[in-house]
Amino acid sequence: MLEKSIPPQPQQPGVRDKVMFHVSGTLLVALTMVLPHSSSSDQFVTHLIDTPWFWPNTIVFLWAIMVLEGLIGVAQASDGWLCGFRRFLLVILIPPMRMAFSPARPNDFVWYPRVGLLPVGRESEGKVELGLAVPMLVITLAVIPIFIAELYFQKNIAASPGWSITVHLVTGLIWLAFVVEFCLLLGVAENKLDYCRKHWINIVIIILPLVAFMRLLRLSRLVRVVKAGKMLRMYRLRGIYVRALRFAVLVNLVDRLLQRNPQGYLERLELKITDKEEELAELQEHADEIRAKIATLEAEEPAH
Repeated sequence: MLEKSIPPQPQQPGVRDKVMFHVSGTLLVALTMVLPHSSSSDQFVTHLIDTPWFWPNTIVFLWAIMVLEGLIGVAQASDGWLCGFRRFLLVILIPPMRMAFSPARPNDFVWYPRVGLLPVGRESEGKVELGLAVPMLVITLAVIPIFIAELYFQKNIAASPGWSITVHLVTGLIWLAFVVEFCLLLGVAENKLDYCRKHWINIVIIILPLVAFMRLLRLSRLVRVVKAGKMLRMYRLRGIYVRALRFAVLVNLVDRLLQRNPQGYLERLELKITDKEEELAELQEHADEIRAKIATLEAEEPAH
């Protein structure tokens, strides 16, 4: 009787994996603080950027640690330096991904705090998604009072440093949660591109503050040379980014609430299935017409 072959077990994560997880998370928190998450947070963000101990020293120091550790990981990559270098580039360009990827090994297993080592696949994805569902729903709900406050009390918030900072920090917490959730779920997703396609609204939420931040840096550099009209247009553009961010979070919130209602979510899925079936039937009909035309042309060709 042949014995079943036992698949190799993953190497248990060491201190390095755990340390780098928290270094990546700390860097993400630092970036969250300086990103402009509200229309009235420019002064607070500019103050942080101009603070030597915070920016750029802290962020550059943490980033340097990740670069050094990533280069060591490339040299130690179990599947070759080229694959390790690709993961290194991903981690350096998107530092939060170090929470889910290591340049030193393929993305077959992922270590997360309080969960342990998880194999990449649908089962682990479902487990992580279930664990994050309630906290993410609560955090996403926080956008509603922020949205109402900015809609009706924007001038009061802008005039009060305390309220401006509060709005900035709460919205930053929402953004931080979305980034962490996206990275953790992408890390255990079997098909990364498919996951990104299905959760495109999360990508929009993550990218919008980064775009606004680039505008803010440009504004701070040009603040002494640009005209007032150009500055005003820049601020208006920043306002568009902020409103787009609020709208994207609200869309995501609706989707999460629908998923919390199984019956309503099932009806929504059934509508999608019907639409896909109709689209498939149309494609099949079009393919049959093309086949018929090809057969007709082949029949009309003279025999050689």
